[in-house]
Amino acid sequence: MISLTLFLLAVPQFSQSPAPHRLLARGDLNSDGRMDLYVAHPKGGSLFLQGADGSLFPATAGRVPPVPGRASQWRDVDGDGDADLLVYGADSGHLLRNDGGVLHDVTIGAGLRHTGGIVEELDWVDLDGDGREDLVLCAEDAAVFFRNLGAATFEPFGFESSAPASRGARRTPGRPSAPGLPPMTAGLSVLGVPGLPSGTVMLWDSPVAPVGFKLRGGSLDLLTTTPSWSVGPALPGSTAYSYGAVAGGKLVVMAGVTSTDTWSFDPVAGAWTTLAPAPNAVGKVATAAIGRFIYCAGGNNFSGPTDALSIYDTQLDTWTAGASLPLAITGAAACAIDGQVYVFGGHDLGSSGSQDAIYRYDPGTNSWSTLGAKLSFSRDLAACVAFDGKAFLFGGGFFSGSGDQVLEVYDPVADTLTSLGNSALPGSLTQGSAVVANSEIHVFGMSTAFGHDIYDPRRNSWRTGFPIPDPSGYGAAGFLVDRIGVTSLSGNSLSEFAPFDPPLYLIEKK
Repeated sequence: MISLTLFLLAVPQFSQSPAPHRLLARGDLNSDGRMDLYVAHPKGGSLFLQGADGSLFPATAGRVPPVPGRASQWRDVDGDGDADLLVYGADSGHLLRNDGGVLHDVTIGAGLRHTGGIVEELDWVDLDGDGREDLVLCAEDAAVFFRNLGAATFEPFGFESSAPASRGARRTPGRPSAPGLPPMTAGLSVLGVPGLPSGTVMLWDSPVAPVGFKLRGGSLDLLTTTPSWSVGPALPGSTAYSYGAVAGGKLVVMAGVTSTDTWSFDPVAGAWTTLAPAPNAVGKVATAAIGRFIYCAGGNNFSGPTDALSIYDTQLDTWTAGASLPLAITGAAACAIDGQVYVFGGHDLGSSGSQDAIYRYDPGTNSWSTLGAKLSFSRDLAACVAFDGKAFLFGGGFFSGSGDQVLEVYDPVADTLTSLGNSALPGSLTQGSAVVANSEIHVFGMSTAFGHDIYDPRRNSWRTGFPIPDPSGYGAAGFLVDRIGVTSLSGNSLSEFAPFDPPLYLIEKK
């Protein structure tokens, strides 16, 4: 099933009306100030009018046509001040215009004919900026977009096929005007942007690759994306086993084992700033961010591993010491979930070797707990990222010599770890990085052609990424406003990856 929801500022609703999309929908059919009730049904809905005493009684025959549906929405579509009714969920959908308290099916005359199949959800957004909210249908076979011409008349948005849409994107050449786009394999949410300006890109999944449309001059310009990497401003100094995280919209990078230098990169200004130095020069540090704080656990220098927890405050530009780890380790993986820091595996550089333990740090109590779940086998230098309330661990095993193609998922609520297989990665991975962007996980450092692979956790599937300017190693990484930033593990390079150009307007695939 496909679902599409456009989360916008609230559309106009009628007094006392609940949410407008549901099996039962309330609206004032006869403009008497009382809420009437429509009950959708696959064999034809029923209409009930509200009397002066608040009771409901069936409407007389002929006031509503028997159109099939599973959901409905009251809305003044023709702008005459009374409530019209949209019925959908059982076929291609119907617009019932309210003429003096009697509903008439005007779907075809209104120009809302389409071949997308059963309409599963609908919503309204002013796509062309003319002040009228246009209609977006999510049908089983396609997304369908209609321009609102006013007075309950619509026309399909056309697709241009002339000059290239933008850098990093190409149009599908020669596509004729049509009300639908290619089939979707996942839903889409567009968050809180009424009257989307020209240049906005919206995205959904197609069976082959992400597909989107760009609003240009009032038309929807169909495009497929061709993301690319670029070289960002170099770090102010050199690094060796650098580490870091994104907090406060900036990428904070610690130089690593040879220096306490710390910098932050502002993606808006496109510049680096020197920050307060780290307490110690260490590398292979497990790092996670919660709000304005970055938690840096373990690591090693030339004297061996450490159990230190150093906490950087991005707002005050200060470092403080947290409670020590239960064990001095290096090369552990970490992520933050629901205000807690989780640390996985690592190596003690001693007789115990690689570890299989999972630790949890609670910032509220400044304390560590050793959890019951363990990694399927001991390892270090895995890439770790939080997604949908779980921790995803990719590869690892530099010292242990195994596990570099394993993918495991840790559930902190159940305290359980699930392995998706010892060969679940398309290549081997140790000492890599992972970043969530557009509901996918970008993994860097795998032994594939580009060192960039993209994992879809919803489908447990991989696709090859794009060539990276500096594939020599991956240190700090994170998502910055509209792009991914990755620093070199040792060196001073910053590589930037824009999944879409122009930037997306708050896109989230479901």
